[in-house]
Amino acid sequence: LDACGRLPEGFLQGTLTSLGNYQECVEIRVNDTKLNMKGQYCTVVLRPPLPEWKPFTSMHITMPEVFNISAPDSVVTYLMGMLHNLHVTSAKIGVCSPSLCSKEDIWKLVQIIPEKLGLDWKFEVSHCETQEPLQLTRSQVIVL
Repeated sequence: LDACGRLPEGFLQGTLTSLGNYQECVEIRVNDTKLNMKGQYCTVVLRPPLPEWKPFTSMHITMPEVFNISAPDSVVTYLMGMLHNLHVTSAKIGVCSPSLCSKEDIWKLVQIIPEKLGLDWKFEVSHCETQEPLQLTRSQVIVL
C-alpha cells in the first residue's frame, strides 16, 4: 500500500496527481514457487461530472452554475469553481496491485470508491505495467 498514490498534497491549490512510488511497486516480488506474482503499477484517471465546456473560458473565471450546492465561502464552493480546469487535464492516482490482477480487476476495485462515497465520478484505469527483464539484442550489446 505504501507504493500507492493518495489524495494529492496541495489538492486545494490545484495539484491533481499522486503517482505513488513506481519503482517500489514494480520491484515487489513474491518468492513462492506456486505463485508467480510481482508488483504491477497502474494509473487511475479520476473524472468528476463537469458542467458543459465553454470555449475561451479564463482560468480565473469560476463556474456560477455549480455554486448552489454549498455555502458561498466553503472549500467545496472553491473547488467547484475551478472545475473547468478538469476539461483540459485530469486527476490521476498511481495504484500498486498484484500482477495477477487485470486492468478490469483494478477497475472493479476502484469503482467501489465513488459508489461508497455517493459520487458520480468516473474512474478509468489508463494503463498497467510490470517490470520485465531487459532483453538486449546482439546489436544492442555490441553498441554498449
